[in-house]
Amino acid sequence: MKSIALYGASASAASAFVLLAACASVPNRPPPDPAEVIAAFAARRLTDLAPGTPAPSAGWNLAQWFDAALQRNPQLAEARAHVVAVAAAERTAAQRPNPTMELFGEYVGNAARGAAWLYGVSLDFLIRRPGDRARARHYAQVQTVLAQADLAESIWRVRATLRQALLDAASARDEAALLDALIVKRQALLVATRAQAEVGEVAWTETLAIEVELSRVKQRLSHAQARRADAEARLAAAVGLPVAALDGIPVQWEGWADIGALAASPPSDWRGEALIGRPEIVRAVHEYDLADSALRGEVAKRWPDLHITPGYAWGRDGVRENPLNDLVRQNALSVTFEVPVFNFHEGPIGEALARREVA
Repeated sequence: MKSIALYGASASAASAFVLLAACASVPNRPPPDPAEVIAAFAARRLTDLAPGTPAPSAGWNLAQWFDAALQRNPQLAEARAHVVAVAAAERTAAQRPNPTMELFGEYVGNAARGAAWLYGVSLDFLIRRPGDRARARHYAQVQTVLAQADLAESIWRVRATLRQALLDAASARDEAALLDALIVKRQALLVATRAQAEVGEVAWTETLAIEVELSRVKQRLSHAQARRADAEARLAAAVGLPVAALDGIPVQWEGWADIGALAASPPSDWRGEALIGRPEIVRAVHEYDLADSALRGEVAKRWPDLHITPGYAWGRDGVRENPLNDLVRQNALSVTFEVPVFNFHEGPIGEALARREVA
């Protein structure tokens, strides 16, 4: 019986070694502390960007603001992380399934020769359907393209938000400057009209009209200042910074008032290329491709997977008069597959057809 125990210990040790070798070290990362996240966000400044970025105090154009948004915008960071997470599935789809090992013991009884234990090991190999691995890789690649389309759409939305915020901030700034100058003139006119009314040159009702107009101008100035504050808040959010990070930073758009000189009707071929190349159109096309790939995978499941399981068992031949107690060995080979008796996979195929029609 020592040899049987030795065989069993050897098989267990080999299995443990395989399992330990397969375990890869995963870096430990504690969950983020909300207080630390808030403090880190509040400490963000435009001077903390990548090296080579010009100083923001000199005034940035749209391209420089957009470059800062690409580095710091949290929605874009999340979309990029999502692309990496989806692309990781391509490696999984390319892997071949590992065999499954089973260690077993079998108690064999025999009326003539007594009873004995048999110890064995078996491996289960999955033989996949032809084309399954290629379909899985294609499916994972299309999912990566969809995630990239979502990232492109997020970049476009951030750029549009950033552009609108810069335009609103520049227009509100210029409007506030004009209104400040207008208030100075209206105040001077009110002082002069009051002096004329005191000496009887004009009626006091004229001063009332000027006061009403001055109040309206001050109200328009308050609205312009509120629009500028709102635009700067949207600008800071697009760049991924707190509003305090824009203190002392000039927000400008040179020549924004010349926007009316732009051509309103671009060439038709440019318009057609822009419509076809829009991220949501690209995503819709690949969503159909993804649904069609899923349908092909469901159709392929009409043919079953095969499981080939070779096995080996060993032990003593029970208790008998022969003192040599010969060693018994057994070899086995089994093939397992699904038998389509109750259905031919019509349900999942119908679901996949419906999802493709939706796409």
